[in-house]
Amino acid sequence: MTEDQQRAFQQLSAEQELVSSNIELVRQRMDLTQAYIRDMQMGVKTLEELKTKQPDEEILMNIGGGMVVRAKIADSEKVIRDIGSGVRIETTIDQAIERAKELISRLEKQYTSLVGELEKLTSHATSLDGQLRSLLSKVQTGK
Repeated sequence: MTEDQQRAFQQLSAEQELVSSNIELVRQRMDLTQAYIRDMQMGVKTLEELKTKQPDEEILMNIGGGMVVRAKIADSEKVIRDIGSGVRIETTIDQAIERAKELISRLEKQYTSLVGELEKLTSHATSLDGQLRSLLSKVQTGK
Protein backbone atom coordinates (compact mmCIF):
# COMPACT_ATOMS: atom_id res chain seq x y z
CA MET A 1 0.00 0.00 0.00
CA THR A 2 1.46 3.33 -1.00
CA GLU A 3 1.62 6.24 1.39
CA ASP A 4 -1.13 8.06 -0.53
CA GLN A 5 -3.35 4.97 -0.46
CA GLN A 6 -2.71 4.50 3.25
CA ARG A 7 -3.58 8.14 3.93
CA ALA A 8 -6.76 7.85 1.82
CA PHE A 9 -7.71 4.63 3.60
CA GLN A 10 -7.23 6.21 7.04
CA GLN A 11 -9.20 9.29 6.03
CA LEU A 12 -12.08 7.22 4.62
CA SER A 13 -12.08 4.95 7.67
CA ALA A 14 -12.20 7.90 10.05
CA GLU A 15 -15.02 9.51 8.08
CA GLN A 16 -16.92 6.21 7.97
CA GLU A 17 -16.59 5.88 11.76
CA LEU A 18 -17.87 9.44 12.24
CA VAL A 19 -20.83 8.88 9.93
CA SER A 20 -21.65 5.61 11.70
CA SER A 21 -21.61 7.41 15.04
CA ASN A 22 -23.89 10.14 13.66
CA ILE A 23 -26.29 7.50 12.33
CA GLU A 24 -26.57 6.00 15.81
CA LEU A 25 -27.18 9.44 17.36
CA VAL A 26 -29.94 10.21 14.85
CA ARG A 27 -31.58 6.84 15.53
CA GLN A 28 -31.52 7.56 19.26
CA ARG A 29 -33.09 10.97 18.66
CA MET A 30 -35.74 9.33 16.49
CA ASP A 31 -36.55 6.82 19.24
CA LEU A 32 -36.77 9.59 21.83
CA THR A 33 -38.98 11.72 19.58
CA GLN A 34 -41.31 8.75 18.98
CA ALA A 35 -41.53 8.18 22.74
CA TYR A 36 -42.49 11.85 23.26
CA ILE A 37 -45.12 11.59 20.53
CA ARG A 38 -46.65 8.46 22.09
CA ASP A 39 -46.63 10.10 25.53
CA MET A 40 -48.36 13.24 24.24
CA GLN A 41 -50.91 11.19 22.29
CA MET A 42 -51.72 9.20 25.43
CA GLY A 43 -52.12 12.49 27.32
CA VAL A 44 -54.58 13.77 24.71
CA LYS A 45 -56.61 10.54 24.89
CA THR A 46 -56.65 10.73 28.69
CA LEU A 47 -57.77 14.36 28.68
CA GLU A 48 -60.49 13.64 26.14
CA GLU A 49 -61.76 10.83 28.38
CA LEU A 50 -61.54 13.09 31.44
CA LYS A 51 -63.80 15.62 29.70
CA THR A 52 -66.62 13.06 29.87
CA LYS A 53 -66.31 12.63 33.65
CA GLN A 54 -68.16 14.51 36.37
CA PRO A 55 -66.67 15.99 39.57
CA ASP A 56 -66.56 13.41 42.39
CA GLU A 57 -66.73 10.57 39.84
CA GLU A 58 -64.36 7.76 40.74
CA ILE A 59 -61.71 6.68 38.25
CA LEU A 60 -58.72 4.35 38.19
CA MET A 61 -55.50 6.35 37.91
CA ASN A 62 -52.30 4.78 36.59
CA ILE A 63 -49.38 5.53 38.91
CA GLY A 64 -46.78 3.59 36.90
CA GLY A 65 -45.30 0.16 37.18
CA GLY A 66 -48.59 -1.43 36.15
CA MET A 67 -50.30 -0.14 39.31
CA VAL A 68 -53.50 1.88 39.55
CA VAL A 69 -55.28 3.61 42.41
CA ARG A 70 -58.88 4.67 42.82
CA ALA A 71 -59.23 8.44 42.71
CA LYS A 72 -62.08 10.94 42.67
CA ILE A 73 -62.13 13.81 40.21
CA ALA A 74 -62.09 17.13 42.01
CA ASP A 75 -62.46 19.29 38.88
CA SER A 76 -63.09 17.82 35.44
CA GLU A 77 -62.68 21.13 33.61
CA LYS A 78 -59.20 22.24 34.69
CA VAL A 79 -55.81 20.57 34.48
CA ILE A 80 -52.33 21.58 35.51
CA ARG A 81 -49.74 21.26 32.78
CA ASP A 82 -46.02 21.71 32.57
CA ILE A 83 -44.82 24.64 30.46
CA GLY A 84 -41.11 23.91 30.90
CA SER A 85 -38.33 24.34 33.45
CA GLY A 86 -40.53 22.83 36.15
CA VAL A 87 -43.13 25.59 35.80
CA ARG A 88 -46.75 24.48 35.76
CA ILE A 89 -49.94 26.38 35.03
CA GLU A 90 -53.63 25.69 35.46
CA THR A 91 -55.56 25.61 32.20
CA THR A 92 -58.76 24.24 30.74
CA ILE A 93 -58.82 20.72 29.37
CA ASP A 94 -59.51 22.06 25.88
CA GLN A 95 -56.50 24.40 26.05
CA ALA A 96 -54.30 21.54 27.30
CA ILE A 97 -55.50 19.28 24.47
CA GLU A 98 -54.84 22.01 21.89
CA ARG A 99 -51.36 22.62 23.26
CA ALA A 100 -50.59 18.90 23.28
CA LYS A 101 -51.74 18.56 19.66
CA GLU A 102 -49.48 21.48 18.68
CA LEU A 103 -46.54 19.76 20.38
CA ILE A 104 -47.37 16.47 18.64
CA SER A 105 -47.39 18.27 15.29
CA ARG A 106 -43.98 19.83 15.98
CA LEU A 107 -42.58 16.50 17.15
CA GLU A 108 -43.87 14.77 14.02
CA LYS A 109 -42.15 17.40 11.85
CA GLN A 110 -38.97 16.91 13.84
CA TYR A 111 -39.24 13.14 13.34
CA THR A 112 -39.70 13.60 9.58
CA SER A 113 -36.61 15.81 9.53
CA LEU A 114 -34.65 13.15 11.41
CA VAL A 115 -35.76 10.51 8.89
CA GLY A 116 -34.37 12.69 6.09
CA GLU A 117 -31.14 13.19 7.99
CA LEU A 118 -30.84 9.45 8.56
CA GLU A 119 -31.40 8.75 4.86
CA LYS A 120 -28.62 11.21 3.90
CA LEU A 121 -26.21 9.73 6.44
CA THR A 122 -27.00 6.18 5.35
CA SER A 123 -26.44 7.11 1.71
CA HIS A 124 -23.13 8.73 2.61
CA ALA A 125 -22.10 5.66 4.62
CA THR A 126 -22.88 3.46 1.62
CA SER A 127 -20.78 5.72 -0.60
CA LEU A 128 -17.87 5.60 1.84
CA ASP A 129 -18.12 1.82 2.01
CA GLY A 130 -17.92 1.65 -1.77
CA GLN A 131 -14.89 3.95 -1.80
CA LEU A 132 -13.14 1.82 0.83
CA ARG A 133 -13.86 -1.38 -1.10
CA SER A 134 -12.58 0.19 -4.28
CA LEU A 135 -9.38 1.34 -2.58
CA LEU A 136 -8.82 -2.09 -1.04
CA SER A 137 -9.40 -3.73 -4.40
CA LYS A 138 -6.79 -1.46 -5.99
CA VAL A 139 -4.31 -2.29 -3.25
CA GLN A 140 -4.90 -6.03 -3.66
CA THR A 141 -4.45 -5.89 -7.43
CA GLY A 142 -1.38 -3.67 -7.07
CA LYS A 143 -2.70 -0.67 -9.00
